[in-house]
Amino acid sequence: MKYLNIILALFCSVLVVKSFVADAFTAKILGFEVNIWLYRINWTLVAIYCFYDFWKKKRAAKT
Repeated sequence: MKYLNIILALFCSVLVVKSFVADAFTAKILGFEVNIWLYRINWTLVAIYCFYDFWKKKRAAKT
């Protein structure tokens, strides 16, 4: 459980990179079709939040 945020962040990052490799104009989030750029922005924000939360917890554990 300690590293769940970093695992989720890496998973989200893989999804964003995969979206650039796949040649599609739409993607599905929770069953809804959305523009590919909204898909990328969504997963990028989730990845940033997970990385930040992991970093914040790691920094708090040092002090």
